[in-house]
Amino acid sequence: MRINKVKIVEYDTVAGFQTALAVGEATLYDRNTAEVIRTWQVQRSGTGSSREAAALNALTEVGRSLGEIVSNTIP
Repeated sequence: MRINKVKIVEYDTVAGFQTALAVGEATLYDRNTAEVIRTWQVQRSGTGSSREAAALNALTEVGRSLGEIVSNTIP
């Protein structure tokens, strides 16, 4: 399996707090043929008192969600 990309795609300010939107993608490949077996994509947001805190929270949620989704649905 390979994590293709995880990145922050948007920042915003809501009620004095910073928010960040992160997306992540993981792909499972067949070792022998290198064919894609399955791809998972998630989008999560995070909130914090600074952009850095919001980004960290969003990226943490992407990692947690990808881990749960992959472990529950891997063939």
